[in-house]
Amino acid sequence: MKRLTMSAFFLLAMLLMSNGWAGQ
Repeated sequence: MKRLTMSAFFLLAMLLMSNGWAGQ
């Protein structure tokens, strides 16, 4: 369960960074 949460958080962070870079 803990690993899944960490994976989800990592994916969300990556998506956010990608979105931010695309916006710039």
